Amino acid sequence: MRRSASMFEHPGDIMKQDKKEYAPSGLQAIADVEESHKPQLPHFVPEDQPDSLPRINKDTMIDVLNGKYDHMFESRVVVDCRFEYEFNGGHIDGAEHHDNRSKLSNRLFDAKNIDSNTLLIFHCEYSEHRAPLM
Repeated sequence: MRRSASMFEHPGDIMKQDKKEYAPSGLQAIADVEESHKPQLPHFVPEDQPDSLPRINKDTMIDVLNGKYDHMFESRVVVDCRFEYEFNGGHIDGAEHHDNRSKLSNRLFDAKNIDSNTLLIFHCEYSEHRAPLM
C-alpha cells in the first residue's frame, strides 16, 4: 500500500493539497517560498517541467562526492528518499535515508543538526517523483 500510494501520487496533486495536510510541521513547501534562490551547482530544469526544481546530472553528482564543490558549502547532505528496502539494497556512500517528511524536517531545521550553508541533494530511483516531493 505504501509503495502504490507513493508511486502514483502526482507532484501537481501534492502541491494542490491543503498546506496543513502536506506540511504538518507548519513548514512551507519550496514552491510556497517567494524569495528566489539561484542554484550554485551546474544544473538543468527539465524541459517538460519548466516549473520544476533544478536537477544535477551524474557528472555533477560525482564532482560533489569527490569534493569539487566543498569550498562552496560548510557541509553536504545527500538524502535518499527511496523505500527502506531500496536503501538497504545499496545507496550512495554517506547518504542519509529519509522517507518521512516530518522526520526529515526535524533533521534539517534543527539548528544543532545542520550548518546554515549546507548543500542538500535529494534523490530517489529516478529522481523524478519521490525526491522532488520530499
